[in-house]
Amino acid sequence: MEFDDSGQEMRQGGGQTTTAELNPWVSIWTQPRATIQQIVDSDPEQSVLILAGISGFASTLDSVRDAGLGDGIPWFYIVLICALIGSLLGIAGLYVFSFLLHWTGKWLDGRASQPLIRAAGAWAQVPIIWGLLLWVPLIALFGQDLFRSGSFGLESNPFSPYLFPITSIGIVLGVWSLVLSLHCLAQVQGFSVWKALGNYVLVIAVVVIPVTVIFVIFLTMLGIAGSSLMM
Repeated sequence: MEFDDSGQEMRQGGGQTTTAELNPWVSIWTQPRATIQQIVDSDPEQSVLILAGISGFASTLDSVRDAGLGDGIPWFYIVLICALIGSLLGIAGLYVFSFLLHWTGKWLDGRASQPLIRAAGAWAQVPIIWGLLLWVPLIALFGQDLFRSGSFGLESNPFSPYLFPITSIGIVLGVWSLVLSLHCLAQVQGFSVWKALGNYVLVIAVVVIPVTVIFVIFLTMLGIAGSSLMM
């Protein structure tokens, strides 16, 4: 068995050597570099919007779980709202973050265009997308209590011992998605994994940190102004 430079299996037949086609939904888990290379070589836009939308839905659902929305909204409507808003946020977030990675990646001599970076970012979300399946047993076992404030209703639920193992699997999937993000970005940018990590750090350093500082200063000034008016 032989492999090419990106790690894909090479098959010989009829005097010609061909590369075995990968199923990206499966191979991305263990062969992220070879998988994303196959995708960008054939069609970098392949399923990108769908992946971004579904992963945005999954991330939003995780984010609102502890927001206490279940105190006044049925869980079905919460899921529906997350599907509508989360999918839009996922797509918008992919485009914005890909632009930032492309911009800062140039400083590290990155070679990828924005469509290639979007493909890398979208396909790295496959574990998070599969993680949506965990919501089936969660909702089946805990229902409305899953979205209530704090742990109200969960502690008295007879299935509460199953909550930690299920959510732990979700955390592992999220961490693995981050690992895949580094490998996929490294492949399209022509980086090592560590250099890809540096690309992400640059985005945080030049964009996220300044924006956060400005936001904190704004809130502080707003608080001071409010205190002055009340005196």
